[in-house]
Amino acid sequence: MGLANVAGAFCQSMPVMAALSRSAVNSEAGARSQVRTLLLLLLLLLLLMMMMVVVVVVVLVVVVVLLVVVVVVLLLLVVVVLLATLLLTATAALALSSRCWCRPARWFC
Repeated sequence: MGLANVAGAFCQSMPVMAALSRSAVNSEAGARSQVRTLLLLLLLLLLLMMMMVVVVVVVLVVVVVLLVVVVVVLLLLVVVVLLATLLLTATAALALSSRCWCRPARWFC
């Protein structure tokens, strides 16, 4: 409500108050006592709490998904590095062994 008033100040709108809008809603709904206002307040609080729970759950899901993606990327990076090391080692060993086999008279390559 406060942010709406601040934003409205830049475009020359009328300030709003929660009590006035609540009273208008209650009179349109046919409320005769202040108990209706209390029930509306409790309903709004329950709605806000549920929205906060939904936001927290969504944020937690996003964080978990991001962590899983980071772990998978790191594991793939480790696998690529290990495979590259294995390939280079095998290539170097093959090159050394083929050089030695080409000259059987020389045992020290």
